Amino acid sequence: MKDTEDTAIRTIAELIAFQARQRPDAPALLDPHGGSLSYRELQQEVTALAKAIAAAAGPVLTDAPSRYGLVFPNGLDMAVLLLAITTGAVAAPFNPTMTVTEFIREFSATGIDAVVLPRGAQDAAAEAARQLSLPIVWVDAQREVTSESPEPPAQPLASPDQVALLLMTSGSTGRPKIVPLTQRNVCCSAFDVARSLHLTPDDSCLMMWEQFHIGGLVDLLLAPLAAGSRVIAAGSFDAEQFFALQRQHAATWFQGVPTTLAELELQAARQAQPAPFAGLRFLRCVAAALSPAMQAKLEDRFQVPVVRTLGMTEAGPLITSTQLPPAPDKPGSVGQSAGPEVAILSPEGAVLAPGARGQIAVRGENVFGGYEANDEANRLAFVGDWFLTGDLGYFDEDGFLFLTGRAKEMINRGGEKISPTEVDEALSAYPGIREAASFALPHARLGEDIHCAVALEPEGDIAELRAFLSTRLAPHKIPRQIIPLDTLPKTPVGKVDRQRLAALAAKDEMAEPVAQSAPQTPLELLLAEIWKRELSLVSVGIDDDFASLDGDSLSAVRVMVELESVLDAQMPDDVVENFTTIRDIAQRLEDHGLVPKDEPRDTEADQVTRAVLSEQFIFSGDFDEARQLISETKGRSDLKLKLDFVFTHLAPGDVLPLAEALEQLNLDETHSTLGFIERLRMKAEFKERLTNTKGYLDLNAQINRWQREVLVPSALYFSDPTVPPEGKTLIVGFAGNRMRLSMPTYRFLAGMDVARTDLLMFMDYSQRVFLHGVPGIGEDVPCMAAYIQRFVRERGYQRVTGVGVSGGSLAVLYAGHCAAFDAIVSVDPSSLIKHPEWRPLFAEMGAAHDPDRQSVKLIHGRRRRHKDCADMIGELIPHAARIRYPHAGKNILPEAQDRGEFETLWEKWSH
Repeated sequence: MKDTEDTAIRTIAELIAFQARQRPDAPALLDPHGGSLSYRELQQEVTALAKAIAAAAGPVLTDAPSRYGLVFPNGLDMAVLLLAITTGAVAAPFNPTMTVTEFIREFSATGIDAVVLPRGAQDAAAEAARQLSLPIVWVDAQREVTSESPEPPAQPLASPDQVALLLMTSGSTGRPKIVPLTQRNVCCSAFDVARSLHLTPDDSCLMMWEQFHIGGLVDLLLAPLAAGSRVIAAGSFDAEQFFALQRQHAATWFQGVPTTLAELELQAARQAQPAPFAGLRFLRCVAAALSPAMQAKLEDRFQVPVVRTLGMTEAGPLITSTQLPPAPDKPGSVGQSAGPEVAILSPEGAVLAPGARGQIAVRGENVFGGYEANDEANRLAFVGDWFLTGDLGYFDEDGFLFLTGRAKEMINRGGEKISPTEVDEALSAYPGIREAASFALPHARLGEDIHCAVALEPEGDIAELRAFLSTRLAPHKIPRQIIPLDTLPKTPVGKVDRQRLAALAAKDEMAEPVAQSAPQTPLELLLAEIWKRELSLVSVGIDDDFASLDGDSLSAVRVMVELESVLDAQMPDDVVENFTTIRDIAQRLEDHGLVPKDEPRDTEADQVTRAVLSEQFIFSGDFDEARQLISETKGRSDLKLKLDFVFTHLAPGDVLPLAEALEQLNLDETHSTLGFIERLRMKAEFKERLTNTKGYLDLNAQINRWQREVLVPSALYFSDPTVPPEGKTLIVGFAGNRMRLSMPTYRFLAGMDVARTDLLMFMDYSQRVFLHGVPGIGEDVPCMAAYIQRFVRERGYQRVTGVGVSGGSLAVLYAGHCAAFDAIVSVDPSSLIKHPEWRPLFAEMGAAHDPDRQSVKLIHGRRRRHKDCADMIGELIPHAARIRYPHAGKNILPEAQDRGEFETLWEKWSH
C-alpha cells in the first residue's frame, strides 16, 4: 500500500473498508480446516457481529465506548471477533487458560462491560463473569450471537483516538498494568510492520499465535490485512501441523518466538523436511532475543532470511526491525527504526550519541499515551514524550540497535512475560506459607524460567503447594523449582534479597544428585527412553519431575505424540494434565490399560543392569572381581561402559552416584574394557608408590592453595584469594567432556602457578552449547563470551588465555574470538569437524583475526587424523600456529604432565 494511503487510514473500520473496495473478492481470512472470508465478506461479517455483540451485551452506564472481554480459542473466529469489536468498541482479549481467580482480577482491573464466550462454555471465564455479575455474550460455531439482555442502540464507528485494545502487561514494579492502545496506535504499527516486511497482496501469513497478545491483532492480523494479503488462521502453535499446512497453503511468511522457531528447526531436521519450503520467503522472530547461532541454523535449514525485531505492547508493538535482503544485516542486532523515533537516553534523560549505552526510548504515533489509572507507573515510564522501554542498548554508526540488557525485573519465559509480584501473591495465598518470593534463573531453551523460595508453616507441604498454585496460575507461571527455607534472606533495609535467592537456587541445581530410582516396569522403561531422547538426558529416575529436567510444553507434546504412536492410543486427559514423573505417568497409563504391545523379556542381565543403575558404586579395588563381572555381562555394552568409568576414575573406597558418573562420561562402544582395567592396575600401583613421597605431599600443598567458587551452575572459578587478579592471567577452560580437561581438575591446577594464574572453567559439554546454551549463562556462545568479558572487566584481569580440549576447542575458538582473548590454545581439535557449524564460524574468525593482538595455537599429537583436523582449521584461520607434540597420542595434557613437561609446554603454548 502507498504511504499516502496508509497515512490516511487510522481506524480498523477504515482499513477493512478500504480493502473491501480495492479487492472485494480476494481472500482475507482462511480457516485451514474449512471456511474462508473474502475482503467483502469480512466487512459484512464484522459489521453484523459488531451490532449483534452490542445488542447482546445490553446498555452501558456511561457514554464511553463499551468494553468487551474476549475469551476465545485461537483461530478464524477469534480473529473476526477481534476485528468486529474494535471497529466501534474496545476489545480486551484474555488468555483462555487462566484460572477463575485470575479472570476475576483481570476482568475487574480492565472494567469490562461484558464477556464474549463460545456458546455453552462453562469454564473459568464464565464462572468469573457470573461471580462479577457481568453479562455474557454467547457466540456459537456459526458466529451467531445470543444473549440474556435486551437490545440497545448500536455504537458508532470508532475515531482514530478512541481506544481499540486493552491489554494487561507488567513493568519494573511487577504490578500488572493496563495498556490502552488507540485505533491510531495499532493502525500505524500495522502499516509499519507491512512496510518493514514489504508485504503485498501476493503474500500469505500462517498464523499460529496466541491472539490475546498484541501480535495476534497487529503483527499477524492487521498488518497482513493492511497489505491486502491473506491470513491463514491456524490456531495455536503446532510444529508438525506447520509443515502440513505449509505444503497445503504455501504461506510466504511465519512469525514466532525463539522457542517456537527452534522447535520448527528441530522438527525439520528430525523429519528430514526438504528445503526450500514451498512459497516461504522469510521467518520473523519477535518477543525475545534470537541468538546468532540459532539464526544461522534457521536460515540454513529453511533457506530463507530471519527478520528480528524489538517491540512491546506499549508501542503497538513494532519499534525496530532488521530488513530483508539485499539490505544489510548485522547478527546480534534488532535492526533499525521501523517507523517511530528511537533514541538511547542517559540516566538524566539526554539523547546519547551512537556507541553510547543507555536506556532505549521511543515516541511516535504507534506509542500509547500512558497506562490506565496508574500515575506512578506513567511518571517512571516517560521522560517528556519519550517512553522508556526498560531495555538497555546502543546504536552503532549505521543506526543498528543492539540490546545489552533489561532494566525491568520481568521474567521473560520464552517470550511470555511473567510478573514476579503476581506469582508472589498466589504463593502467599497458600495457608501453609509464612513468606515467599519468586525470581528468574537463566534457562537454555526458554531464556529465563521462574523459580521461588518459600518458608513454610509446620502444616505446609511442597506438593500440596504446587497443586494449590495450579488453581490460581496458568501453567507457564507456576515455578519450575520451589526451594523450602527456614527463612528468606533479606537486604539491609529488610526486603527479600532476590539476588541471594537466585544464587541459592543456582547452587542447589549444582548440588550432587541423589541416587535415582531406576525404571522397573516395561512402561517405566519406555518412558525413560523417550524422556532421555527428547530432553537430551544421559539418565533419568522414575521420580524426577519433568519440569525440573528442563521439560517444557513443546517437549511434553513430543513425548506424548511418541507415546500415542507406540501405545497406539490417545493419551488420557489425566495424563496430559498431570505430566509430572515417570512413576506417576506410568501408573496412570496402566490404570487406563495402556501398556506396550510387546513387553521386553526381563532377563537376568536386565536385572543386573537395573541393579547397577539404581545403586551407588563403592569401588573395592578388586580388579579380578571387576574383570569377572564384565565378562559375565558380555554384550551389555551400556553396563560395561558404566563399569569402565567407575574403575577408571574412582580410588578404593570412593563413592559416586552413577547418574553423575554417566553424565561426565563421554565414551562409546569402541573403548576397550580390558584395556581400562590394565591401565587402572598400573595407575593404582603408581599411586601407591606416590602417596608416601615428598613430591606427593608438595603436590597436595600446591592444590590446597586454590579456592573453588561456584559462579553459576556451569562455571567454576579457582583462585588464590590472597593474590589479587591485577597482573595475573585468567585461564578460561572448555572441554568436550568434563573429564578430558579436568584430567581431573586437580592435575590441571597442579601444573599452574597459583601466584600468576587463575582458572575459570566451564563444566559443560562445550561442543553442545551451540545447540542448548550454557547453563546459568545464556543460550549460545556469544552469551558466554559476554559473560566472560564482564567477569574479566569486573575482576580487573589484564590478560586472558583460553584453552579448549577436544570438542571444547569449538567453544574456546569461537568464544575467544567473540570475547577477544589475548591467546587461544586448542588442544587436540579433532572432534571439531563433527559439528555442523564449525566451518562458517572459523571462516568468520579467520577473516576478522588480528595476529598482532591475538595468538592462536592448534596443538595436536602424533596421530595423522589429529594433524589433518588442525590443518583444516588452520586453512580457515591462516595465522593460527600448528604445533605437534610427538610424545602424545590423544590425551595431550595428561601425557605431557606424566612426562613432567606440562608447566614448560604450557608457558610456551599459552604465550
